[in-house]
Amino acid sequence: MERSRRQYLGAIAGSVPLVAAGCTSLGSSRPGLDLAANNYRDEPVELGIELVRPDFAERSKASVYEENVEIPAQTDGPGEWRRSDVAKARSYRVELTLPPERTTHYHYVPDCTEEDASYDPLVEFVLNDVPGVVFYQTECGDDIASSP
Repeated sequence: MERSRRQYLGAIAGSVPLVAAGCTSLGSSRPGLDLAANNYRDEPVELGIELVRPDFAERSKASVYEENVEIPAQTDGPGEWRRSDVAKARSYRVELTLPPERTTHYHYVPDCTEEDASYDPLVEFVLNDVPGVVFYQTECGDDIASSP
């Protein structure tokens, strides 16, 4: 019986000791997740961003990325901010903290994983006056199971 590529990679990953630091695995082929923000407000916005894995109960283990940033105000177009490959593209709760002490979130669920991803997975937050924050994500299919 011939082994599939996935079985072969799984066997190799299981027999090779991990030498990378952190929580990555050698058998993981998930692409990196990018984050982006566009500020359409007339003033800069201080924004707290955190990616939290839903499969961990303890917050210290669930948090995979955290940063406080200032998104510039719009001038001729939106004030823009972007970070590439902040974490592996898997399910996350994306939490944003905006002044004054307001928190909102988005459930990111990638619809393409592993070698099927023909795009850069991206979660984008658009800051405007009404409703305040709108979330978007790149899609490669019609069956997305995410919600704001």
